[in-house]
Amino acid sequence: MALLASYTSGREVPIEHMMPASTEDQQRLWVACREKDAQPIRDLLARGISPNFYHFGHTPLVTACQYSIPEIVRLLIQGGADVRTSNRMGSSPLAAACTEGNVEMV
Repeated sequence: MALLASYTSGREVPIEHMMPASTEDQQRLWVACREKDAQPIRDLLARGISPNFYHFGHTPLVTACQYSIPEIVRLLIQGGADVRTSNRMGSSPLAAACTEGNVEMV
């Protein structure tokens, strides 16, 4: 699907945007963002896991912005998440928050 989106949009999408997270810890971090569970995120960031990775085209920060999780957004940014990255469709964390009507994160 990501490859098709890249082809039909005419925009190149780096292959790493289409792959699953590379480590178990990255997968745990991404899942915790999606499940709105801050404690594992605190633990993983404290262990030095970088929040700057793609899991099937999405970064943890864009995911947290889409799911309206201000506490997790703050944790990720404090943990070094790059607010300038975008997902495979080109949506930035700011755009994701705006699209979902998550005013608190803007």
